[in-house]
Amino acid sequence: MMIARTISPLKSASQSRLAQRCDVDAIRAAIDQSWRRKSARIRRDYGRAMAAMRRAHGIRQNEVAGFSERQLRRIEQTGALSVSALEKLAKAHRMRLASWLSLMAEFSLNIHV
Repeated sequence: MMIARTISPLKSASQSRLAQRCDVDAIRAAIDQSWRRKSARIRRDYGRAMAAMRRAHGIRQNEVAGFSERQLRRIEQTGALSVSALEKLAKAHRMRLASWLSLMAEFSLNIHV
């Protein structure tokens, strides 16, 4: 026997954003405030690692194709980015995405809050 459920329309802006992103971290952040803070800190650390790696390779913010300096600064401050942004950053470092992500993992281990 199939049970039908009626889904009510989303009531708040945060629920609407959750429906758009709908990944495990988004769901957990919506219900767990401590996870939301930890997740934000992790993203900021990742952004710092991106900036450190870019500087270590001698690349200035205005030299990364596909981003304005403001966009790249926001990414490096918040750590929030898309897959296409990851690909552009890897290309700016003249690396394949998998190699760039591996190197980013190493850089992120060296970032201290």
